[in-house]
Amino acid sequence: MDEQKNNTRILFTAKADSALDDIIKNFGLEETEEEFANKNKVAKLSNIVVIDHLAKDFARKTISEKDLIDSLKKDLEVSQQTAEQISKEVLTKIIPFLVETNEKDLGDPAFVEDVYKKISGSPVTKTQDGIMAAPKKQEKIKKIIPLVETTKIAPQIKQRRGSDGYREPIE
Repeated sequence: MDEQKNNTRILFTAKADSALDDIIKNFGLEETEEEFANKNKVAKLSNIVVIDHLAKDFARKTISEKDLIDSLKKDLEVSQQTAEQISKEVLTKIIPFLVETNEKDLGDPAFVEDVYKKISGSPVTKTQDGIMAAPKKQEKIKKIIPLVETTKIAPQIKQRRGSDGYREPIE
């Protein structure tokens, strides 16, 4: 059983990756390059990597929900309440979109193509060499929305002229 868990890979899909980015942004866990470098010097993981690893560990069932919360609190250096909120986000927005695969299946081109579709959300095309390649992103065409004139006119505020009660007279 342990050997099977060691051969299992958990992969982030495009939706899970997007949710991870949202969690980082919403909870103010973004790091500057300097903060990232400082953590790297002291062999500490960045916030995004911490959440990534913990989500994968939870998906593998190697940690419980309580362990997830405790680890988030400790590793991200956040309050218990914030760790619980992050945990809920991870469980509802990331875990359902992770893909579990077996290492030996990654040698099968058909399986890899299927997993790639799940991960990226886009189909794979084969080149003449038989190598799989992702299609290039097409530019989105933006529709021009005509400006609509509003029928309500905002009331004009007339400013009073005269002495200002807040100013002291100049002598």
